[in-house]
Amino acid sequence: LMNVDTVTGYLCLVEEILLTYVNDVLKHDKMLCPFEYIASEKRETMVYSASNGSSRKEVQIMAIYDRIDRLSDGTLRIVDYKTGRSTKAGGNSKLSVPAICEIFGEKASDCADEAFQVMLYCLLYNDAKMSPNLYFVRDFHKNPSLNTVLMLGANQPMDNFNLYMKEFKEAFDRLLFEIFDPNISFKQCDDERHCTYCPFKGICKRDSN
Repeated sequence: LMNVDTVTGYLCLVEEILLTYVNDVLKHDKMLCPFEYIASEKRETMVYSASNGSSRKEVQIMAIYDRIDRLSDGTLRIVDYKTGRSTKAGGNSKLSVPAICEIFGEKASDCADEAFQVMLYCLLYNDAKMSPNLYFVRDFHKNPSLNTVLMLGANQPMDNFNLYMKEFKEAFDRLLFEIFDPNISFKQCDDERHCTYCPFKGICKRDSN
């Protein structure tokens, strides 16, 4: 809405939706006070060092952290904003990860995309104590106190990601080595649901099938 003198028509609707989202997020954040706001839309390009035990591979990665906060107990919150709902079709929560290993591979769990991204941000930022959070802003309107901390299973909040970092890093490093292995050919995945919004389906010819 910047550089618009008069808001009319469709932009009025967009403005109302944005204001609702902002107010709902502020109501949620008020419950977390006191905390220190550190950054939003923080961009970092880094060289990530992956290891498979016998060799190392340097990979350039760019991360865009939606938001970073510091809680009163020193925990660094990595927040990733989501405009969708916090549940998948069938009622499964996108905040709940059955196991770290189920985030990776073609048969990854339904919440894998959202969980993988925010956990990767925690790995790359690498602070003393971190908490991966997903802000499903549409759901704040109904429940401002909605939990945002990623869960391992149904009852274990990952409010200290550092406890799971080693397992996540090992799985992520294996994935990178597989991607760059010239002896492993790229192939279409069997589950076409993963292809619906994939920006690379043109490259693998999935959209021409």
